[in-house]
Parts: sequence; C-alpha cells; structure tokens
Amino acid sequence: MRISSPLGVAPVRESDVELTTKGRYAVTAMADIAGQDDASAVPLSQIAERQSLPLAYLEQIFVGLRRAGLVESARGRSGGYRLSRPACNISVGAVMLAVDEDTHFTRCAENDPRCTRETPCLTHGLWRGLGQVTKAFFNSISLADVVAGKIPLGPDVPAVAEPQRIYFDYNATAPLWPEAHNAMIAALDVTGNPSSVHSEGRKARGVIEAARLSIARLINSKPSEIVFTSGATEANAWVMAQPFDTIFVAGVEHDSVLAAAHACNAEVVLLGMSVIPMAGCASKRLPLSAC
Repeated sequence: MRISSPLGVAPVRESDVELTTKGRYAVTAMADIAGQDDASAVPLSQIAERQSLPLAYLEQIFVGLRRAGLVESARGRSGGYRLSRPACNISVGAVMLAVDEDTHFTRCAENDPRCTRETPCLTHGLWRGLGQVTKAFFNSISLADVVAGKIPLGPDVPAVAEPQRIYFDYNATAPLWPEAHNAMIAALDVTGNPSSVHSEGRKARGVIEAARLSIARLINSKPSEIVFTSGATEANAWVMAQPFDTIFVAGVEHDSVLAAAHACNAEVVLLGMSVIPMAGCASKRLPLSAC
C-alpha cells in the first residue's frame, strides 16, 4: 500500500491511498470465488476473464494464498481453486497478509538515522497510527461482506457530502429547466430542414412553430413577433436593424448584447431575473442596477 505526498499541502484524497496491484488482484480474485453460487473449484482462467486480470500474475498470487491455507486447489478437468472455509470467515486482512501486502505508511527504515525508536521523526506516529487503523479495518471486513457490498464506513469516518453548487455565470451558459431539457432532447430527434416542403421538413417546421407559439403565450405577444436566431451575434444584428422604440434585455446578459441594445436609438429596459432552484444548485437572487 502507498500514500502520495504525505507532507503535501493538499488534503489526502481517496485516490491517493491505494493497495498495490498484488493486494488488489488478490482481494478481487478471492471475492470472485466467494461470489460463485456453488462450492466447486473455479479455474483461474475464468477469474482472469471475468475480472480482466492477467492470468500469469494470478497464478503467482494463488501460490501465497494456498500456502496461507485460504484456498484449496483441485486438479483435473474441473480443476481450479475453492475457498478453504466459508467466505464469512476469511477477512480481507488475511488475504492481504497472505500475499505480503504492506499496510504501514511510514517511510522510515530500521537503519534510518532520521527516525529511531528513541527519537522518531515528526510524523512517524501519524502514519503508524493510520497503518494500524487500516489494518484493523481490513481485518473487520470479510469476503462475504465484499460480495454483499456491506462495507461499513466506520463511526469515526464522516461521510463526505457533495458540495452545494451555486451558479453565478449566466453570461454564456446557464442550467436548463428540466422542461427545456426534455423539449430539446425531443427536438434533436427531428432531423428535417424546416425550410423544406417534404414530410421531414414539415415536421421540423412544426417543432419551431410550436415553440414560437409557446413563447408568445408566455410573454403575451403575437407568434409573428417571436424571432429565433442562432446566437447573440445574429440577434444583435437583427435587433439593431429594427425600428424598435423599446428594447427589453435581461440584466444578466453578456456585454455584447447589452452594448448592442444601448447602441440603438431606443429605450433599453433591463429585466430583473431570479435564479431558479435546480437539482444540485442553490437558489440565489441576483440584484440588478438601474439602467
């Protein structure tokens, strides 16, 4: 087992502490055997195929597992390995011990003058304690627990909550309402050109006109007054070409849109906007300054 950058500034992440290949393969292979429905011997070739493990490496690992008395070998056409006792009586710690998996985290050697029994190094106790806790945890988990997915988190290990997301950037991209997301996914299945007169084109045109009518009803306008553009640049150019007396713009719009609106000889009205609470996001009202 190894731990990355024990004296680094960044906190230790879950991926920074991991078993060696030998330890991981041994536990995976033993759990595979434990997960079989019958007690017949399991060929290593089947384990290697199911778990995507190298067969030659498994053969070496099972030498140590058999010497430790954790598995029994069977020869012949139905040859392979079976557990020597029930999976609930074989701990993960025993498996790792059988393949010489190391669970201590100190990098101090016995002849290291920087860390001795009389004068241990500054962090020796920390990593030694972590090794002891790790070993106790592995010894408390059986192969049956692994197969059943019943791995206790432990009373002293708090669950890591997902950070609450607060979305501030509404200039370029914004989270979609679920209704809008579903409508876009459905529209993507329509591949026709809305300008064409064939059946696929008429279907695509119908999707656009339905959206136009929906928006018109939402803002109490006429469908003919709703114009779709491909992006902000096209929208800017279209708006500046129209003889509008008043232009309504969202106050959180990008400067490219706001600048174009202010360049017109029209009254510009900034619309207030509240962030809609969405899954995984915090609700936040954005104040707007006067135009």
